[in-house]
Amino acid sequence: MFSSTDMDSRGEVPAPFCIEKFNFNPHQIFGDFDFDENGKPNLMQTTKGFFIDKKGRRVNKFGWMTHAG
Repeated sequence: MFSSTDMDSRGEVPAPFCIEKFNFNPHQIFGDFDFDENGKPNLMQTTKGFFIDKKGRRVNKFGWMTHAG
């Protein structure tokens, strides 16, 4: 599928194909949001100033979850 010149120094397949090796799915770590007309997530904040998604899970200012559970 890949030539030897495409492999990295450890002999692994190049990104982004190597991500699938570990069953990584970025959609599983992005919060649940409604999006504005520009495609940006509508972030909500708690009274303490933390960003949360629609399910109340804590996220960073970009919408990526920061805590498990």
